Amino acid sequence: MKRLTFVTLLAALIAASLPAQAQEVARDLTLAQQALAGAPVPQVGSLTVTAWVDHEDNIYAQGETINLSVMTNKPAYLTVIAVGPLGNAVQLFPNAFQPAMAIEPGKVFAIPGADAPAQITAQGPTGTELVRVIASTEPLEFISPQSLSGAGAYRTIEGGAEAIARDLALVAIPEAVEVASYDKVIHTVAQADSAEGLADIEPDTAATVHPRGPMLVTDASAYTVGDVVSMAVTALDACHLWVVAVSEDDSVNVLFPTSDQTDNQLDAQETAMVSGDGAPVQVIAAGPAGKDIVYALCGSDDTPPWEAGIDLTGGFAALSPTEPLGRALIAATAPQEAAIPEGYGWTFKVLTIHQ
Repeated sequence: MKRLTFVTLLAALIAASLPAQAQEVARDLTLAQQALAGAPVPQVGSLTVTAWVDHEDNIYAQGETINLSVMTNKPAYLTVIAVGPLGNAVQLFPNAFQPAMAIEPGKVFAIPGADAPAQITAQGPTGTELVRVIASTEPLEFISPQSLSGAGAYRTIEGGAEAIARDLALVAIPEAVEVASYDKVIHTVAQADSAEGLADIEPDTAATVHPRGPMLVTDASAYTVGDVVSMAVTALDACHLWVVAVSEDDSVNVLFPTSDQTDNQLDAQETAMVSGDGAPVQVIAAGPAGKDIVYALCGSDDTPPWEAGIDLTGGFAALSPTEPLGRALIAATAPQEAAIPEGYGWTFKVLTIHQ
């Protein structure tokens, strides 16, 4: 793999959905949902949007709370809709607690928000749930108000996926207004009949609960040499965060924390900008073409996942290939098989670099 080059700069976060993402979504959809998938929102201008949820595997048991996060590269107005496996649809945003308003660029926007009186929960039937996020630089009416019914926080869209597809086809986009969209698929499974929880374990035998793997988001999954790689990590549980990049030339570099970002303690649902708008550093893809693997690790205390003595005061620190963590990451035959030390919740993302 090529080495990532790191420089200290500031730039806006660019959140992009690629054609490959649309292809991946289409493979999971039911026939009822394909009515919406076949009505894509045209990309107009350089506005981009991305979305993710708080379960890395995108799987929720019935009754579980779903936390949706959205990020754009420009001030934008959002419309967010969810279509179930049978084609039934709900407008998630705007909602009763979050009116139509412009969100700030390069910052994580949570739907419904931590303080909202009503949360989004996974409900039946089980299967796939298609969430479409539409962003525009001016407020546009993508869903007809006449098609909304119900008095709850999240209103039902009468006619479901077919009505939405029809409404989208009728939207007139004024000149100079930019538009972008992102499709996210969530899977709902049946609630387990019984599960052993910590409450069932005697206090003197309860194991230490380690943080879950954080959410690692980049503005794209593929880059051209010279592109800025904007990166954000959201902690699902309170933890201390470390971010490490591995290259095919067997170099391992610490991206977070650094001498410019020394505080790596995050609260639950807090987001750290590792690179991009709001961060004092940025990562630039340098080439040659290839793949890089970025790991985000959350620990329950401030003990780093590598041996003591790594100097973070001189910028991005390099881990020795003989150091246990560096050796484990380099030796992994696949990212998910990396021998991460016990006690850390972790996740990874593979980035493809083109010439």
